[in-house]
Amino acid sequence: MLHAQRNEEEMAIHSTMDGVAVLNTIWKNGRMGEVQVGEEIRPGVPFMQVIDPNQMIARVEINQADLLDLKVGMKAQVHLDAYPGMVFPATFDELDSIGHAGRFSQTVREFDAVFTIQGSDPRLMPDLSAAVEVEIARQPNALVAPVDSLMSEHGQNFMLVKAGLGFEKRPVTIGPRNDLDAVIVSGVREGDVVKRSRGET
Repeated sequence: MLHAQRNEEEMAIHSTMDGVAVLNTIWKNGRMGEVQVGEEIRPGVPFMQVIDPNQMIARVEINQADLLDLKVGMKAQVHLDAYPGMVFPATFDELDSIGHAGRFSQTVREFDAVFTIQGSDPRLMPDLSAAVEVEIARQPNALVAPVDSLMSEHGQNFMLVKAGLGFEKRPVTIGPRNDLDAVIVSGVREGDVVKRSRGET
């Protein structure tokens, strides 16, 4: 009996911090899942973590094409998929120096990053899926248009702007842009109707 008690004591795991114990999803028996009572775990496999609910982070994968635009310390917003209206301010704090193969291509690398979430909420729990928006730059009162409404010819950007019953080609000057939108510096005005590449206006 004493031998069994000593074995039980030696198998006890003590956390170095207060928090909530969360089981990790790991690869076991040919599938992904959480560790169950009685199952064996290979040495070195992180099957559990203790988190502080008042200091939550979001772990994301960043495509190599976006690395040049990101710098540690940038401000961000975290959107929780489970609560569409909930947004948390965050800070870009860590970026792995070594990438790994992307989900859709073995040649395009992705890098793990950590965003520290500011504030807390009872609904902010571990293992929730989330989307992170990073503020690359801020330009007040900017005129923005979808990037698929931009066209280029001989190094000149232009847009097709509605004029009467048709559209006219109008040269434009663009500013900062991302994958979805571009800042229009000159060439069109607020309220102009422009044609997008897939035929929408």
